[in-house]
Amino acid sequence: MSTRGLIVLAIVASSGCAYNVQPASMKVVNIHSSYDSKVPGRFAVVLDDSVRNVNREVKPSSHVCGAHRYPVSLGDAIAVSVKSTLASVLEQTTEQAAAPTAEQMSRAGLRGVVVVKMDEFSPKLNCSMGMFAGSCSASTDVSFGVNVRGPTGSLFATSAGGSKSFDGDAGGVCEGGANVLSESIARATRDALERLAERISSSPALRQVAAARTAPEGQSLAIANVTAAVSPRRLRGKELVSVAVGYAVLGAAEANATVRETLSLSFEGEALDQPHSTEVVRSAGSHKFDYSRQIPTGAPPGTYRFRAEVCIGKVCSSASDTFVITQ
Repeated sequence: MSTRGLIVLAIVASSGCAYNVQPASMKVVNIHSSYDSKVPGRFAVVLDDSVRNVNREVKPSSHVCGAHRYPVSLGDAIAVSVKSTLASVLEQTTEQAAAPTAEQMSRAGLRGVVVVKMDEFSPKLNCSMGMFAGSCSASTDVSFGVNVRGPTGSLFATSAGGSKSFDGDAGGVCEGGANVLSESIARATRDALERLAERISSSPALRQVAAARTAPEGQSLAIANVTAAVSPRRLRGKELVSVAVGYAVLGAAEANATVRETLSLSFEGEALDQPHSTEVVRSAGSHKFDYSRQIPTGAPPGTYRFRAEVCIGKVCSSASDTFVITQ
């Protein structure tokens, strides 16, 4: 019998064995973000059991090496990679076993809680016989789902997946299939985590909420989600212009604080008059106020800006919007 015949006989006809798939490095290195900095603030990270307990048994779909099994048990490899990835795009992270309540988040100074689950994990293996040696090809589909919740509700939700393949030698008795599977799994996981990190880092909505300044020690409430919307956007002199302002007060439901609401109007960077400011007592939740004023006769044409600032003590958050006066 020829040498090639002996190799084929060894690979195809050998009795079934189990070759454990060892986890390869899944470190994420390529994250493309619309921002240069991490998402500000402190976040709790909660990993679903689907991320911690990744176990599969892969059987080749081919006749070659078809008698063998490839158990995949990744231990905490994917969980470690997920935590490392989140730490690369979030300013501060702390792992927790369960999602904290809104009150617990406020007490701990958390911007939000990031819950991660694995939606798909599908490794596949196919082996074939070449002229002198066997080879295997593995493909893996991986996807993750993420939900970020703040003290007042959901802030951001997304999912991301990766699909990668890898080819390699089957080995003398198909043991090489385990290495091929391991590399395919690692590459698909990295691909999925890179996409997930990019979506988290580039989320304007998440950054807007996260940018709310943390209340100083002893202060139980903070401001977030300040918005300003001017109407109408284009007008002539002597018309009435209005601005609607919304914001959220973060903190325990039973807590109250004095909130200072301030509106200022400027033209080409110069303040036009004294800011309009009021103080009200607010509790945790969503709030809004409106302000209107008459455009004076003779106001020059151009772009005007309303700026809204909302403060609790010395901790403030702001937003602005513009309108245009035409000839």
